[in-house]
Amino acid sequence: MIYLIACPDSTLAISLARNAIKKELPVRDEFNFVSFNMADTPLLELSQEAGFLPLGYDKKAIIAQNCYFLEKQGKGSKKMMDGLDDLKAYLEHPADFTDLYLLVYSDKLDEKSPLYEAIKKNGHIQIEKAPDEAFLRKVMNTFLAKRGIKIEEAAARELLSRVGNDYARLSNELRKLDIYVDGEDIRLEAVKLLVNARLEDNVFQISEALLNDNVKKALSAYYDLKVLNTDEVSLISILATQFRFADQVSYLDSMGRTKREIASILSANEWRVGKTLQTLYGVKRETIARIIEQLYEADKMILTGSANPEFAFTRFLANFSLD
Repeated sequence: MIYLIACPDSTLAISLARNAIKKELPVRDEFNFVSFNMADTPLLELSQEAGFLPLGYDKKAIIAQNCYFLEKQGKGSKKMMDGLDDLKAYLEHPADFTDLYLLVYSDKLDEKSPLYEAIKKNGHIQIEKAPDEAFLRKVMNTFLAKRGIKIEEAAARELLSRVGNDYARLSNELRKLDIYVDGEDIRLEAVKLLVNARLEDNVFQISEALLNDNVKKALSAYYDLKVLNTDEVSLISILATQFRFADQVSYLDSMGRTKREIASILSANEWRVGKTLQTLYGVKRETIARIIEQLYEADKMILTGSANPEFAFTRFLANFSLD
């Protein structure tokens, strides 16, 4: 059987495939299970392996990670794409003894590809969006329920806020908390102690302070990030992204869109949209555009070597004004 799993989150895609394989093959070894990274594996090798009989077993499973050739506009080197016709031939006539899992790290597939057509005819296609908060909350609740652990609502919200939409990080942080609480309830204090806030959340404190015209608070948040060895180029990039998001929210709000509609259009958390709308009160879009331009100038100063990173960023803060 052929299974195509498309998901922007690679860890989630791999997890879905491995969970399916565990049900079909409780016992796995090098004779009935193979994993390829297609970024450095020729297509010919994949089709040949899929056609080889398993040694000592009735069935085998293959995971082919990073199947870029099934993405919309996905491209590979000539060497890696060698064997395209052989793979197409296999997909049109798959072996009964092989379960082939093709993982695509995108939710946009090339539906015009002959490979896609063959999979659609002879296999199963599963498309998953990037994890959202509702999905991750379900993952969290399932993980904790299996271990008989409860979590305070405040702790759950804080945990989900700190991991964002990162499935892999949520899994890691849950295992860490599981060991720490040792069967006890997970409380807010434990989450704050063990789970680091995302860099984006710390940077948000700077953008929020600036939009409230509080340069002193923004400077304090910046020095907190310096303690964590945050480099200014990354900081400027994230800040610029946040201000571009604020500009999009401002535009959609001016068009009469509701908070929920804006969140849907921008594929964003509704709470984040609401928080952005609060901080944008009285701030003009022209001001946001000017801030983005000033960030660009600071970034250019750093990259061209005309100023050291700390000077360039503190200069940006010192010259900041909403007027």
